[in-house]
Amino acid sequence: YRTMAKGTPFYDTLHTQLSSSENEGFVDVKDNSTHNIFYFQKLYFNPDNPEQFLMVAMSLPLESILQPVNRIKIQTLYLTLLLTTLALVIASVFTWKQMSPLRRMTKNIKSFRDDTTSINLPVTLRNEIGALARAFDALIRRLNAARTAEEDALLKMQSIVDKTVDGIITIDKSGIIKTYNKSCEKIFGYKAKDTIGSNIKMLMPEPYYSQHDEYLSNYHKTGKSGII
Repeated sequence: YRTMAKGTPFYDTLHTQLSSSENEGFVDVKDNSTHNIFYFQKLYFNPDNPEQFLMVAMSLPLESILQPVNRIKIQTLYLTLLLTTLALVIASVFTWKQMSPLRRMTKNIKSFRDDTTSINLPVTLRNEIGALARAFDALIRRLNAARTAEEDALLKMQSIVDKTVDGIITIDKSGIIKTYNKSCEKIFGYKAKDTIGSNIKMLMPEPYYSQHDEYLSNYHKTGKSGII
């Protein structure tokens, strides 16, 4: 049972394992051109004589053994790439969905003008964007309330000015008429609609008409009034 021809494949390996005390195992066998994994198992059929056994051996090229492993590695790589791409797509969609209210709010805020009384903001959202929208909405409401109060105060002041017997005119720093009460209409003979927005020197005779711009310029520079 120990006799074998030296031409038997893996003669040296078989001979070594026949003489060894191991009953089963794997052996890594290499030569110049091949790399094999050698498996052996001893089957004893006479318990009283341990020298009588049958050894079953099998040899497979390492490449054929690793093929399923390499295939699994490639499949795992592809799966990882697929899952990574899917995660990126989901993250992009989620981010776009989350940022969409913020983009709309930013667009509406940029379109806000002084004459705007309301603005479409995502105040119903229960997140940080909603909190920001509600804060900005409250700010707009306070601004509108202050603007309404200012307009009411101006109307009251204009009503008082219009009822005075004295002529009252207000101008800006360039001499442009801003307000012109009803008494001025009687004094100068011009209606308010014909004077507001024009230079106050239209109401002046020469030489004050030609020199009034210089008077205003000197006043702004020195703080000393001349014709004013």
